[in-house]
Amino acid sequence: YLKAAGLHYELSELMENETRSIINNMINMRRNLEWVNRAKEKVEKENRILQEKSEMDSLTRIANRSRLNDYSDSIFTHADDNRLPLTVEILDVDYFKEYNDNYGHQAGDNCLRRIAAVLKGMADENDGFCARYGGDEFVMIYEGKNREQAVALAGETKKRVMDLEMEHAFSRALPIVTVSQGLCWGIPQDKTRMWDFMHVADDMLYRVKKLSRNNYCVGDV
Repeated sequence: YLKAAGLHYELSELMENETRSIINNMINMRRNLEWVNRAKEKVEKENRILQEKSEMDSLTRIANRSRLNDYSDSIFTHADDNRLPLTVEILDVDYFKEYNDNYGHQAGDNCLRRIAAVLKGMADENDGFCARYGGDEFVMIYEGKNREQAVALAGETKKRVMDLEMEHAFSRALPIVTVSQGLCWGIPQDKTRMWDFMHVADDMLYRVKKLSRNNYCVGDV
């Protein structure tokens, strides 16, 4: 009996030690998993930040030209596959050089940021996309809007920029900041590319600036 009792005690001690070891291992494993998950979340967050920085214009906080290139290719393919109308708009600030020269570059930067905020609002409200094209030029893209809707959106964008009432005493359009807009509207056809839409929008912008500022013109491919 004493030998059996001693053996039972030893086995009980052994099992208790093994149980403690298993519990400790489980605790350590859980801690390691939590650490791995935290590290994974940190890496994913850092990757998202890097991705956003690579696709975002540092001044205006909207999409940059690199993001514009990627988006325009994908939206054109989607519109082409589904026979949906596409609206591409290029706009710039009227007499922006004169604004910069007379009010200073900090004021010029603030002007671009405020206009970008207007465009972002228009894009968010109408399932569109906006990007800084370069300098004081911006691009707006809408899918699925008919021609009348595209014209109405251009008019609303023009109005919202004017409603900012940013003084521009050196503009030959109005004594406030205004924009000129060129649009290309149409349904993608065989052999047309996104570049064709951009090219027509740029031509329409040139036509507006040649005839009258603070206005828009619509063409098609």
